[in-house]
Amino acid sequence: MTTEKVAAMQASTLALMSGRDHASILAPFLVRSRANAKRLRR
Repeated sequence: MTTEKVAAMQASTLALMSGRDHASILAPFLVRSRANAKRLRR
């Protein structure tokens, strides 16, 4: 779980530094949280 958060933070920081919009900055966190929710529902 920690490695997922670190990877999401790195992708988010890269999007922020490249000047992308807010959605692309939050996308790494959203994708991983949806995957975790899907996994936990089973």
